Amino acid sequence: MKKSKPLIFRNRAIGGTMYAQRNKVVYKVRYSTWFEGKELEAKYYVRYWDTVNKVSFDTLPVRRFLTSEEAQGFCQDIYEGKIDVLALEEEVNAYFKEINDRNNKASFDKAEWFKGVLSEADISLSVFLALAEAWNQVEDSSRRLLYEENDKRKKCEEGCVEKSENFCHQ
Repeated sequence: MKKSKPLIFRNRAIGGTMYAQRNKVVYKVRYSTWFEGKELEAKYYVRYWDTVNKVSFDTLPVRRFLTSEEAQGFCQDIYEGKIDVLALEEEVNAYFKEINDRNNKASFDKAEWFKGVLSEADISLSVFLALAEAWNQVEDSSRRLLYEENDKRKKCEEGCVEKSENFCHQ
């Protein structure tokens, strides 16, 4: 089998990015020390961008490399056809679909919790949304006055000996 020409990587001097381009496909070797709040041992990953077929993805969530040479070799393997780009793209998309599904489930659970809070207070969602819209129309100075009045009422209820409907005897 005839060996193809090696990709020639150039330093972009932007965040440690090395890039190569062949047949209207851009290969970038990028450097990242953190992913999803965790420090990475393998800090290099590949950004693939096919400008003709409009295929573009990062391998950061699924494949990382210890050295830039390993990542460049991975790019060379993609170029030579040893690695299926579509399968790699599906792997990356599956990762992001899993993250999206997990976030959607968390959002759904939080929405269900809030519906429970509203039903305990005997407030419908439409009434709550109307109240929220009205609250958004109140100016900041008016909100401050309402908060202060509410705080006074709470203090009065806690320490009041004798209450009438509109007045606190303290």
